[in-house]
Amino acid sequence: MKKLCGIVALAVLLIALLGCIASAAAYNIFPEQPAISANGNVWQFKTHTAVSDFSGKDVVASSIVATYFTSTGGGPSVPNVVAPKNIVLNDNKVMLVFDAKDLVIPADTIVLSTQITGTLASNGETFIATGPGFTYGHT
Repeated sequence: MKKLCGIVALAVLLIALLGCIASAAAYNIFPEQPAISANGNVWQFKTHTAVSDFSGKDVVASSIVATYFTSTGGGPSVPNVVAPKNIVLNDNKVMLVFDAKDLVIPADTIVLSTQITGTLASNGETFIATGPGFTYGHT
């Protein structure tokens, strides 16, 4: 019975690993790391760099998903999807502005990292920009 449980546990881990690999492979473009400012209320990245070259104006605003990953008391990373109150799409950058009330982070929680994903209108390619966490005025 222990052997069967071990095999089942290993199978679950392999399925989870394959899911992570498949989700990472779904993105075509990997822009530079987003710059986080204003205590986490503004996230932005350049679109014309050595590693990516597309116009921010080509991004489908409704496709953008912003996520920050938190940890409480050294626990596991928890994804938190947050909707920007304003999306600025320029030729050279993508900028997301958040309402402070949407970034409620308890005092014993740290923000580990950020992630922005989206789709380009012209060719359907997708991007993922991952970046640092941020220090926020705790509740």
